[in-house]
Amino acid sequence: MRKQIMIIGAQGSGKSSVANWLNETEKPLKKRQDAIYGQYTLDIPAGYLENPSMYRYIFSLSQTAGLILLLANGKDTISVFPPNFAKSFPCPVVGMVRGTNEEEKMFAEEVLQAAGVTPPYFLFDLTNRELADIRRRWVAQLDD
Repeated sequence: MRKQIMIIGAQGSGKSSVANWLNETEKPLKKRQDAIYGQYTLDIPAGYLENPSMYRYIFSLSQTAGLILLLANGKDTISVFPPNFAKSFPCPVVGMVRGTNEEEKMFAEEVLQAAGVTPPYFLFDLTNRELADIRRRWVAQLDD
């Protein structure tokens, strides 16, 4: 079974948009209560992250992941990730920052750092060519 890129983030962080970008699809974006498998991705519902009793399901599902992508939105006022959350996973964890100005980007980076994600962090700009190259590397890594 091919490994997946597991996408974790708060509601409104862009999980479904990133999943569509990684899967190269334009599926309608809907809020769901179940984890959604795509061609390359596993989109974790925000509700799993917002409720500590659901963490066990995130950790269980992470066994099928080859890469974890944590999304942080600079517009949020608090972090939804517990301290060192990223250290709990059996595979590499990468951070993606969403923000429209430097203050928001800085807050999102602080959230990822507190969650235990090591830099570099990638900016949520799905039209960026450099990020497209990184996407190809991430997808190729799943087959290793």
